[in-house]
Amino acid sequence: MIMDQPSESLDTAQDEASRERTLIAVVSELVRELNPQARRPVDVARSSQLDRDLGIDSLGRTELILRLERAFRVRLPIQVLSQANTVGDILAALKQMPKPSGTTSPLS
Repeated sequence: MIMDQPSESLDTAQDEASRERTLIAVVSELVRELNPQARRPVDVARSSQLDRDLGIDSLGRTELILRLERAFRVRLPIQVLSQANTVGDILAALKQMPKPSGTTSPLS
């Protein structure tokens, strides 16, 4: 017998998956732009270290925060990216941000 999930938890899971996909897409695009000479694309995952694995330095972090604010329609405290070590750390911070009013999902 299959139990139905409450629609609220299903919506939350879908929002979370959408948030993660959008975050990885934004980070991947920035990494490609920062490393145009790379022979193969860098795989971005939750566990990817911003500096060591992705090569995102302090200037890159500043650009990343601007892109994330635009994509998710939120204002992120600068501490979020200065303290974040991995993509998963950023995702955790985004989960704690209030949902923008009038929208149901991040911009694509």
